Amino acid sequence: MAKPLEFSFQGLPVGIFQEPEYPRTSGRYRYMPYRGPGHLRMGQALEHGPAQCSYKAGWRRRKFTVKSVPEYGVLEVELG
Repeated sequence: MAKPLEFSFQGLPVGIFQEPEYPRTSGRYRYMPYRGPGHLRMGQALEHGPAQCSYKAGWRRRKFTVKSVPEYGVLEVELG
């Protein structure tokens, strides 16, 4: 079972948003990163451009784009 506000990259957990809810608009969002392969791989992907991440909402998987990590614990998110 997924943790509240958890998101992933390529099916691997990356971290948890530290906001009241998942992003609904493009912008900067606080998150608590996990130490593990998901966060590492997302970071490596960001070296080459935006990274496609996702989270589970009920039975659906919702996608969003991480444009950058401007500072520790902050994601620059783009919703399309």
